Amino acid sequence: MQYVAGFLKTPSGVVFVRKKKPVWQKGKLNGVGGKVEDGEHPEDAMKREWKEETGHDFSDWNLFCELNGADFSVYFYKGQLAEDISLPDENDSGEPLYYIKVEDVQNHPRISNIDWLLALAFTDSDNPMAYVRV
Repeated sequence: MQYVAGFLKTPSGVVFVRKKKPVWQKGKLNGVGGKVEDGEHPEDAMKREWKEETGHDFSDWNLFCELNGADFSVYFYKGQLAEDISLPDENDSGEPLYYIKVEDVQNHPRISNIDWLLALAFTDSDNPMAYVRV
């Protein structure tokens, strides 16, 4: 299986979804995303998932991390806008969407890899891991 997740940063913060499923993510923050469909390129899947979940088109996604396991791959994308967009209260799966400042993410339940993914995505440093709080 292939999946995508995207983190869009605006002046109000990064857009997150509070997951309802799968069970191991329930109640935790994650990036917006989902499954890559058969024959679909991951970047196209990211654009499609973003549109489905937020109602907005965004095409300037940049791949910054890929995680591979025995039976899965997850492609992580980042993007940035100079202004905020209006977010629906919930995505197409009924999961709430939020803007949260990067420095405030640690105050929320989140999937375990969010801290280092945000450091990789949005730190302008030669050593982004120096900014990860575990």
